[in-house]
Amino acid sequence: MYRRATRHWWHHTLLWLACVLGLAAGPTLAETPAPGSVAGGEIILTVQNASGGVTTFDLAALDALPQQEVTTSTIWTEGVKTFSGPSLASVLAVAGVEQTEVMATAGNGYQAKVNVDAANGDLPVIASRIDGETFSRREKGPLWVIFPYDLDARYRTPLAYEQSIWQLVGLVATVSD
Repeated sequence: MYRRATRHWWHHTLLWLACVLGLAAGPTLAETPAPGSVAGGEIILTVQNASGGVTTFDLAALDALPQQEVTTSTIWTEGVKTFSGPSLASVLAVAGVEQTEVMATAGNGYQAKVNVDAANGDLPVIASRIDGETFSRREKGPLWVIFPYDLDARYRTPLAYEQSIWQLVGLVATVSD
């Protein structure tokens, strides 16, 4: 009986360890990049255009795009921080998104529509760094949609805050009604 209970415990321990390490889960998104992928490393952002085409990005691919900086305070952090990364507009252009809205999704399932018309020029920024350093999911990373909240009152509205998605993992083009 002791032997059977030990074997059962050991089997479950190995299964748990395999799941934690990703060995029992089959191929992951990072192992099977989608067509149009510009990612070679761990995929941290997936963008789908209106025709269903998918482009995936790793950190290096996002870093290869023109970088923008926003120095601002936020309602979620203490003090003034410098956020840097590519503009939302440049990421959408690479993915071939031409629609007027995208549905942005966070790692926890939170979603918000972001008006692409508002993404003209360099704003908002998909920040991959805070004060020059990458940041973890625990710190709202690795990607965060950031507006220059201190620059103008229009960036301190419920709508701007709703669109300021942290732990961003996906963008899907939608067609406005």
